[in-house]
Amino acid sequence: MSFKKFDRQAALSKTLGQERKAVQDRFAAAEAVVSARPGGLANPAVQPSTFSAESAAQALVETGGKTIRVALSLVHDNPYNARTIYQEGLIQELVGSLKAQGQLVPALAVEHPSLPGHYQLIDGHYRKKALMHAGQEQIDVTLVPSGSSSHYYQLSYVANEKRSAQSTLDNAYAWKKLLDDGVVKEHQDIAVLTGTTAPEVSKTLRLLELPASALEKMRTAPERFGISNSYEVTQLSKFVTEAELLEVMDRVIEEDISTRALAKMRASAQEGKGRKPKELPRAYKITHAGSSIGALKEWDSGKVVLEVILSDPKERAHLLATLKEHFGLHE
Repeated sequence: MSFKKFDRQAALSKTLGQERKAVQDRFAAAEAVVSARPGGLANPAVQPSTFSAESAAQALVETGGKTIRVALSLVHDNPYNARTIYQEGLIQELVGSLKAQGQLVPALAVEHPSLPGHYQLIDGHYRKKALMHAGQEQIDVTLVPSGSSSHYYQLSYVANEKRSAQSTLDNAYAWKKLLDDGVVKEHQDIAVLTGTTAPEVSKTLRLLELPASALEKMRTAPERFGISNSYEVTQLSKFVTEAELLEVMDRVIEEDISTRALAKMRASAQEGKGRKPKELPRAYKITHAGSSIGALKEWDSGKVVLEVILSDPKERAHLLATLKEHFGLHE
């Protein structure tokens, strides 16, 4: 039996070609989805789609597609990138690959809208960070057609969904920036852009009401906090201390506790906070001739109760007269 000799160079070239095609296809697919829905991802396509990744990638090349090598200092992040949280472990993996093989796949970028000679990334932020960590000074980018801020966000959002979706916290940060910068006016606009719903957008944005320590904790394992359990964590924060909240979040990260369990915790904490703790009085027993004849009780709220049995009419009359004089009671 004979075996065909393994051609390492041919295999590497094939792999490189496949990786480049995958990036082109992902961007082209995102471009096709966004272009077919100019009114937003929540709306139907303008016409029945005959999209294929291959044809869209070819169109990308025809409308731009020029690959250049530029200084990293000239390449700026997409200000409306759908992803804001980057995992250090993934960056280090890319650093190892870059040191061993160099940059195999170009990032995608547009000419910077306000800085001549500079560029703005659309896809490839992980690669840029890895190159910087590796001490490199240049990056290969493929230029694609320019567009609007909302267009860049949509492309980033869809491209990530097709590869490795951004987290709920990523969405919260990105959506707040869209609102703050006036790219969109209200939650419904974001829902239309992303194909979600206004209530989901509202729940997501409420994450940013959490204490800074809780947001930092969430950034360490964003994949553990989906829309449902993130919402429960946000609701829970209203009824527990910050330290207690962080303990619960640790459990979410380490034990992967369910949304149902979080909902029970929140309901229990809410019930406990809503119920007033029973106030206990301080009681002083009153005795006479070795026998109990009553008690004097006081509460921190200021309430005072005197219960006493006085069989001697003169003694009873004296006590009543003293109390009436003290409180200014007159018949």
